[in-house]
Amino acid sequence: MPLERYYRRSGVDVITIHAALDDGGYSWAQYGFDWDPRHIADSFTNIRRRMDDLLRSSKVTTADKQLLKEVRRRVDHSDPGQEWPTPNELANLHGDDPKLGRKLMRGSSWYGIFPLSEKGYDYGT
Repeated sequence: MPLERYYRRSGVDVITIHAALDDGGYSWAQYGFDWDPRHIADSFTNIRRRMDDLLRSSKVTTADKQLLKEVRRRVDHSDPGQEWPTPNELANLHGDDPKLGRKLMRGSSWYGIFPLSEKGYDYGT
């Protein structure tokens, strides 16, 4: 991110985003943003809804549907976060379809953080 060094020099501890629009959910996930703990329920609701759409699609293979079901089980905001897939992990899902993760995350709507300092890692806790 071009402004990352500037933010660090300026004392910014964490960058927050709302990943949305066509490529935002996929692009920010690829960059390495993680879930914003303050908005985890909203983010996971959207991601689960997108997974459900793919699970209903006749264009998704049986094997890819099984992969999505396994990952969907981990997208649970009431879980303490030990098994949560990262946005990057979701964006890079691939099975029979090498672009399965891209299809999942493109057009998604989720909230993310990118810590820039030790204090930034404590954001939302």
